[in-house]
Amino acid sequence: MKIHWHKPLYMGARAREKRFRIIQRFRLGRPMHGTHVITPAVGERNLLDIYPAGEMKKPCYRDREFFILGIGADYDDAVELAGRFAGLEARPHTAARAAAYVPGVVVKKKAIEQNHLTLAFPGLSFADPRRFQLQLLSSILGGGMSSRLFQQVREQKGLCYSIYSYGTCHDDTGYFGVYTALGRETEGQALDTILAVIRELTEHGVTQAELDRAREQSKANVLMGLESTQSHMSSLGRGELLQGEVLDEDAIIAAYDAVTRADVQALAGELFRFENASLSAVGRVGSADAYRALLH
Repeated sequence: MKIHWHKPLYMGARAREKRFRIIQRFRLGRPMHGTHVITPAVGERNLLDIYPAGEMKKPCYRDREFFILGIGADYDDAVELAGRFAGLEARPHTAARAAAYVPGVVVKKKAIEQNHLTLAFPGLSFADPRRFQLQLLSSILGGGMSSRLFQQVREQKGLCYSIYSYGTCHDDTGYFGVYTALGRETEGQALDTILAVIRELTEHGVTQAELDRAREQSKANVLMGLESTQSHMSSLGRGELLQGEVLDEDAIIAAYDAVTRADVQALAGELFRFENASLSAVGRVGSADAYRALLH
């Protein structure tokens, strides 16, 4: 059994009186008799679960992860505490200042063994329904050992130590990045290859086999995430706070199933406009102008 503690840890009215003893007993693996814990719900019908602390020592929970939000001295104390969670008022939404993307090249000299480069393009916001297309695009381009970037830049040409792509979403914007760690002597050829791979994908799209592999991997990640209390809690919080809705696994899987090859190619064409490309480089790097020349 592995326990993660919410910070701050919420305590029931009666549990606060002996907070130190309760937590110490948990750390010793001997929870106080009668103590109950509050965790994010494992199932979909509830938001929270309440467990007798002593139950957590049973063999059936040995491989389980618990994310403890709060502790009650007894069941009634835990119920009262859980009710206070339900009674919290939603924080009013505050409009963020509109994002303005400006492409650029930033270098930072540092005496380290490898150079670390990130190539970036404007991406999607976390409310954009095409975020499922973005996930599959990233998986095909640089999401693992079978991805195009890993195969062509690392395996076939041996130009880098590590390479992957990722999408980061914010309120009204986002960015799509390609990271690589490599030696300075291979930077130019590596960047040329990365740009060529991106152009190839943008112009000719992805194969059905690539899309199917990325789709099945993403769907498996959704289902496996349900086995972790922390992952499930994070998914609920992300949906409620960022998207304004919590999608169940069936809705998420349906969204992935709806993505077509044409969708992925259209999104790639929108994102990968090379006049908007930015680059950051850290390590035994050259000048910003030298890297800027490599992008064009």
